[in-house]
Amino acid sequence: MTKRSVYHPNDDIITFPMQARLGAITRDDIGAIEFLQSVKLVQKRWVMAGHAHEEFNPGLHHNVSNTCVVRASEWDAVARFFWDNRHCFTGVALLGHLGDKIYRQAPQEAVATEGDMLEWNRLVYHEVDYSLMIEEADHTEHKDVAARAGGACDLVLRAGGW
Repeated sequence: MTKRSVYHPNDDIITFPMQARLGAITRDDIGAIEFLQSVKLVQKRWVMAGHAHEEFNPGLHHNVSNTCVVRASEWDAVARFFWDNRHCFTGVALLGHLGDKIYRQAPQEAVATEGDMLEWNRLVYHEVDYSLMIEEADHTEHKDVAARAGGACDLVLRAGGW
């Protein structure tokens, strides 16, 4: 099986463009809470249920890597959901619904405009030799910073409730 990738000529970034199958559930078909309920289900029933070596890394386990797309009207409900289910999540990336057009190289970017289509058609296919990608040193400091937190918490709780 050949791994396919696309190289952006002005970037040192490899992109894996995909088209959703007909009938696939996309970010526009599901709300943030419904998405997070699915993440919670997988985290509880697959990740945590499969955690078998507590004696080696107490309290440390894997995480369901995900990016949750949040509409403007959903932020308060998402904050409440996280608070009520904080024991179920290790790290979640939150992206505003229009974030795919604001942030460079955002995940789940939609091809929605003529400009997007032009950009899509400018992508050039290049074979990537993954055997050349070698990590020379491991600088990981486990348990130092929560996954995807970047050393900070962007969630601001308002005084007096939500």
